Amino acid sequence: MLVEAYIYMRAINQETYQEQYDKLIEAKALAEVDLNGIHLDEFDVAAVLNFAEHMILNAAHSWSEFSLVQKQRFQKVLFPQGIHF
Repeated sequence: MLVEAYIYMRAINQETYQEQYDKLIEAKALAEVDLNGIHLDEFDVAAVLNFAEHMILNAAHSWSEFSLVQKQRFQKVLFPQGIHF
């Protein structure tokens, strides 16, 4: 509607258009922040930390049961810079 009022109907000038456009962009950004906050609240940090602790404490056992692809991924998680001799 804002673009239509400015471009097609010429009901508002450029300054009014820009002011309203900026307000809409700000409102969109605030809505996205709120939405991300909602998703963050749904994220169970404690469960993730418990899983990570379990994987680290049982790395040897997990390693023996992993497939080749899983071993490669796990190795990258444990040693992101690789192992240097």
